[in-house]
Amino acid sequence: MQIALENDWEQADASQLAQLQSWVDNQTEGVYGYALSILHGLSLSETMPEPEIPMEDRTFMIRQPRERETKESLMSAYPIPAHTATHITYPLELDGHAYICVNDPVGREIKRIKLNHNGVLEMDCKDWSEGMYIVTLYLNNTIISNLNFSVIH
Repeated sequence: MQIALENDWEQADASQLAQLQSWVDNQTEGVYGYALSILHGLSLSETMPEPEIPMEDRTFMIRQPRERETKESLMSAYPIPAHTATHITYPLELDGHAYICVNDPVGREIKRIKLNHNGVLEMDCKDWSEGMYIVTLYLNNTIISNLNFSVIH
């Protein structure tokens, strides 16, 4: 139904709206919240949808940011997205004192590099899988910055 409407629910006919309402009325598992969200968005329901997430997965811990944490990363990557190589820039003062780890889209560490590249590290990524990678900057075995970049071939 969603594909046929191309996410334009304003174009839904009476039978499609009836199907959505049926899912809501029967609280059909897996589509109840989805159907309720659509009906609410079309002003056909006053009930707000609630996430169908188990309670144990809803809990989280709020942590206070440490003083050295900032919203800006100490690193940057270019080009983004990367195709065959990417360049990671970092503060020149970290040469010889820090290292970076690169984790693949699954979370595996694929590279660990000691920084000694005059503030710019070139990484060959032509053999890497497409996806989002995380670069973590360590100083004295403590994370001081993170950076995300993507690889597309």
